Amino acid sequence: KQLGDWLHDNDRKYLFELLVPASERQLAIVGGDSAAYDSHLRPVYMLETIHELLEA
Repeated sequence: KQLGDWLHDNDRKYLFELLVPASERQLAIVGGDSAAYDSHLRPVYMLETIHELLEA
């Protein structure tokens, strides 16, 4: 929050890469298929994380 406020106040931008690797449990949900995780579960987890970050 402090960094975001400072960057905003000083007209600066930042970029970070959101990495969402599968946990063992999440991979088990898709039968160990990492492609299925990438196409079905990862987008859901990424959106949840983005919403949490925006609300912080």
